[in-house]
Amino acid sequence: MGGRKGWLEKMLVPYRADRRAASGFIAYRLRGAKVDENPVRDISATGAFVVTGERPVLGSLFLLTMQQNGPFEVNRARRITTFARVVRHDEDGIGVEFVAPSDEEEGRWVALIDSLAEQTNPSEMVTFLRISHAIVFLSRITEGSTDEFNQLFRGRLSSHKIANAMAIALRAEALLSAVPEFERLRGDPSVLCRILEVGGCADEEWLQNEWAGLLAVCCKVDGSTDADLEFVNLLSQLTAPQIRILSLICARTSKQRGEGGALKAAPAAFGTEELAFGICLREAQIERDLEILSDIGLLTKEFHDSRALLLSDSVDLAPTPLAMELFSRCRGHRGALEEFYT
Repeated sequence: MGGRKGWLEKMLVPYRADRRAASGFIAYRLRGAKVDENPVRDISATGAFVVTGERPVLGSLFLLTMQQNGPFEVNRARRITTFARVVRHDEDGIGVEFVAPSDEEEGRWVALIDSLAEQTNPSEMVTFLRISHAIVFLSRITEGSTDEFNQLFRGRLSSHKIANAMAIALRAEALLSAVPEFERLRGDPSVLCRILEVGGCADEEWLQNEWAGLLAVCCKVDGSTDADLEFVNLLSQLTAPQIRILSLICARTSKQRGEGGALKAAPAAFGTEELAFGICLREAQIERDLEILSDIGLLTKEFHDSRALLLSDSVDLAPTPLAMELFSRCRGHRGALEEFYT
């Protein structure tokens, strides 16, 4: 890793081909929201034996971080993060072989993981593993293109926004894991970086879910971008209250086929309290948000006086087809619009 001789390499020299006992050495890896911590019985330059009751499939590949038992080692010379492949099982655990980066581009992804660990200075292992897992996911769906991600994570995002971006990436991976062709999905680095950059400003979990759904849909088997950037830019224009309002209207209005067979939403009445979401939005702010959503082509409204909501306490609203598609994409739906709403 990076050409340096860290403590692990020094420990192994000159017996690089031999396994040596690794007392107090722990292997960590992320499984969903859980961190697996398993003792390492022995280790060599090419692999290790991990004591665990789990029996992953032989040949399966995962990201493994190892260090001495204790607090997370920010200093990368005192830990090792590498891909590992399961090569054998026995009654005590599993044998793994280390898989070195096969080319310069893969090495850059590993370097990016270490750089983000230093930049965000994680205080616990789970934070580092979430970063590592997210970066591995991004490297796979973009086929190793690191340049734009390096510029994003090392230059344009603060450590707080990086944490939000990592959460979005992990949520997107969870959505994509249910797609049959998951291993073949690819996304355009420019589009994905745009999602992570804008979505990184979102602290609320529900808002991160919106960006994660959009990121998931932008990953396709054929790698095409279609209208991906259009929807990313559309969502980036909206404030959190506007997204809440639009989501409510898309979810609650009934859908029907209009002339020519196109899907259309029937207007429904919405009141002030319902649109305020219990977060003390004033009627004037709600009016402004509805006007903005209408002006950018996401709502049709059955009123012409901007004071309608103030005067009547309710207004008839319906999402446009563009809004309905944005809503479905933000929930990770990648099929026909009719399939989502039926």
